[in-house]
Amino acid sequence: MQFWCKKKDCQKIRIFLKNCQMILILHLTPISSIFPPCKDLQNQRLTMLLGTLSHSPFSSLHFHSNSSLKRVVPISAKIARSRVSPSLSFLSQRLAHGGSSNAPKPLPTDSPVLAPPPSSSPTDDFFYSYRIKKRTGVFPDGSPQLRPFNPDDTRAIFRSFSISQLANSAFLFYMCSFPSVMERLIKYQNLSLKKLAKFKYDPKTYVEKAKGDWLLRLTKRLYYPLFTGGETMEECVRTSTIFQKNGVRLVIDLSTEETEEAHLWDLNAQNKVDLAKNLAQNFKGSVRFMPIKLTCLTSSSLFEKINHIIQSNMDSQLPLPKVDDATILSNLNEREQKLFQDCMKRLRQIIDTCKSNQIGVWLDAETYHKQPALNLFARQLMKEYNVNQQVHVYNTYQMYLKDSYYWLLYDLETAQINSASMGIKLVRGAYMEYEKKYSKLENKPYPIWPTKEETDKNYDKGLILAMNQIQAYRSGVPDTRNVGVAVCSHNRRSLQKALQLMSDRDIPRNCFDVNFAQLKGMADNLTFGLSLSGYNVCKLLPYGPFEEVWPYLIRRIHENQDILNATATEKKLYAKEIKRRLLSV
Repeated sequence: MQFWCKKKDCQKIRIFLKNCQMILILHLTPISSIFPPCKDLQNQRLTMLLGTLSHSPFSSLHFHSNSSLKRVVPISAKIARSRVSPSLSFLSQRLAHGGSSNAPKPLPTDSPVLAPPPSSSPTDDFFYSYRIKKRTGVFPDGSPQLRPFNPDDTRAIFRSFSISQLANSAFLFYMCSFPSVMERLIKYQNLSLKKLAKFKYDPKTYVEKAKGDWLLRLTKRLYYPLFTGGETMEECVRTSTIFQKNGVRLVIDLSTEETEEAHLWDLNAQNKVDLAKNLAQNFKGSVRFMPIKLTCLTSSSLFEKINHIIQSNMDSQLPLPKVDDATILSNLNEREQKLFQDCMKRLRQIIDTCKSNQIGVWLDAETYHKQPALNLFARQLMKEYNVNQQVHVYNTYQMYLKDSYYWLLYDLETAQINSASMGIKLVRGAYMEYEKKYSKLENKPYPIWPTKEETDKNYDKGLILAMNQIQAYRSGVPDTRNVGVAVCSHNRRSLQKALQLMSDRDIPRNCFDVNFAQLKGMADNLTFGLSLSGYNVCKLLPYGPFEEVWPYLIRRIHENQDILNATATEKKLYAKEIKRRLLSV
């Protein structure tokens, strides 16, 4: 274990695994051998605990399927002396005494006796029916807009999660909270995926090699379902049910990475068109946005050439071009002009399909040396599609970039001149490691804010600008165009800032042009908390083959510090809700 993590983290994991031994005992020991028939409340609680843990992520970890009580008694005596919860300590003592009357008596309690209802499906747990009966006491009647945003109210936000799902997430997030472990896992996963890439066009060999890699198999089994919708559309539909039932809309993305193979550009565009049609058919209006990665639709050399033209015509005082888009495009040669027009044709094909199915479009951000060119594409598309005060196309602004706020102002002014509404997707950024390497390699200034505090301040400026524009439009200020904003963040403070701005400017919670979004598997307390309070919130569900989607997710998780920080908070909330359910029944 020393090989995988730092000494301090290693000690924490050892303590955690030591306490997990109790759960292993619970799994492999028959209930009847622990508890004699009785109606004792403590025994009923522990019986329910055993049943729920049988669906936990530890259910596949056992010494032997036919293990007897005698095999585990020596271990239980040792665990009884370890620092586990009172319920588990009591159970370990009962194990050591073989369920006899000599075992320590449970503390008296005034809680009502509730018999565990039977499970009707693998996803049910012993608390399911109890939660359903008590639901009316949890959620007040009337409009959800009256409920204050409270991401710590675990009873409300996790109401649709079974205890086994909570236990699974708590365990995985616990492991995510050790940076040294995650860094090494990511390193070896990347090496494994690179080795597998050699057999991409030999499916039989590829499958054999993938099955032989224990780390990839473990990741695919445990982590992949947590952060994605699955590998197929059918899996994605099943996964999305919990969000649809809770008023959370979806952002579905079939991962497609950058390519220089010309014959794949039309194919990628057609795949996106087919995806939009399938989303409309399978999700029945619950999909709010669909992302598009422009570098999978044309050559990256076109972006680099446009960026070179922009950099050659920059203003002397501001990091912005002093010429308009038409002048920039006129500097492209004949081949580059054709690449641009062909890319626009593919984009129109995708956006037309999305628009007819009432799905908005997000243009994904790129690395710094390609982003100005992508902004130009976005301005052209907004001019065509964001008309009649409606917002269909959103451009992504990475607020960890020093010049991102200037580009936001520039694009907003251009949209006003073109009589177009503007779609703003605010993120912090996802290419930090790449930008460090690229700046050093090319001997160029580092484009990212040096501290997180400066990035947060820049993000807030973007929020204020967008909310002010929405307020001006809703107030009827002459010659003001509408703005749509997607607040994509796992940072609680940023979300609270956005909610306060909406409240101060009398922007209703269900305003169609204000949306919040988080990745699947991350910040569930924020997502469901926003939904319960009546705000428009989405969950991003990437789906597709493991070997294609997982590298993308690794980059997002590894480079976004807010995601890693959120896991520490979420881990405590999952544990809090599990404890509440065990003690309240």
